[in-house]
Amino acid sequence: MTIIWIPELRGWVIPLFLLITSCCCAQNTFFDQDFSSGGPYESGAPGSSLFDKILSTDAQSFAAYGPGYMDLVRTGNGGLIRAIRSTPFSPIPTTLYAQITMSVEEILSTGANAAYFYIGRDFRTDNSSIVPNDQLFSRFSLTFQDNSTFVVRDIQTNSNSAPMPLQSVFTITWVMNNSAEGHVYKMPESAATPDYKVMPGQYDLWIDNYRMLSGIPAYPGTSVKYHDAQLTNFEVKFWNALGRIRFYSFRIRDIAGVLPINGKPMKEASETGTFLTISPNPVVNGVIRLLYGGQEADNLQLYTQAGIPVFTDFVKHKGVLLMIPGSTLQGGLYILSYRQGGKVFRQKVIIP
Repeated sequence: MTIIWIPELRGWVIPLFLLITSCCCAQNTFFDQDFSSGGPYESGAPGSSLFDKILSTDAQSFAAYGPGYMDLVRTGNGGLIRAIRSTPFSPIPTTLYAQITMSVEEILSTGANAAYFYIGRDFRTDNSSIVPNDQLFSRFSLTFQDNSTFVVRDIQTNSNSAPMPLQSVFTITWVMNNSAEGHVYKMPESAATPDYKVMPGQYDLWIDNYRMLSGIPAYPGTSVKYHDAQLTNFEVKFWNALGRIRFYSFRIRDIAGVLPINGKPMKEASETGTFLTISPNPVVNGVIRLLYGGQEADNLQLYTQAGIPVFTDFVKHKGVLLMIPGSTLQGGLYILSYRQGGKVFRQKVIIP
């Protein structure tokens, strides 16, 4: 625990207790498997790299393994093969950045929704039925169109990708938000800045670097509000059509650390210098008042503790610069960042 002291206008000092945790500076990894270890890939205590179960319901549906991949195979009608993570992700995520690299190696017979991909809660290894709507947050599928092509299908919007050929390796990036605020993210991850944002109760779906869907409401189910644990389970179910689907890797993380706040002590503002002074702090009526020392508004940015930018408008009035958030902010600690003299300074802002 770090104690940060912030000087106020008339010599008063406010102690803030800021708990620095890994979620402020790095992504939580909930599941990460590239099938390079030789197995086994299931366990009753799966940690962050194993499924709870990889299950088949008959001998014609099975999993097969090679160096760096897992195949889910159906060679006859009637059965299914599924890989399920039913042990909840920990800590309970409010966002997910899920990536699946795969290919369809073989199509023996066609069918809509040949394989389902689910994110939700309370999945069961002893029940192979379709997951109930109120336990889902999002799902998509693969449809085998003919013996040489398939599409990615979003079930919520009934949208299909362009047809894709057999044995073409592609990566699905599935970005989901079950939190109360929007979250920015990078795509691709090597991008210099996070240029995309997913809003509460929505998801984005990417195929490689192409955004197939953006801002889609999560699967409606029967709940008025999504359960806090709605992003804790994952399942792949190959149950229709015949063929072979190859998985090279699964990587499921949260959306965090995109704009990390590193928790280092901040340069203290001076009453007599040219640094900005926040007054009052805690702020009043949700409007941040800054004693203006020559800073331009485009050098100022407010962030949440997780590093998410907060949209604000600016008004200058009688030597005071007002920062007005675009929506009502939840109470808590925020970060004001600004540049001066080629350096970046940060100050804590308290929203009561």
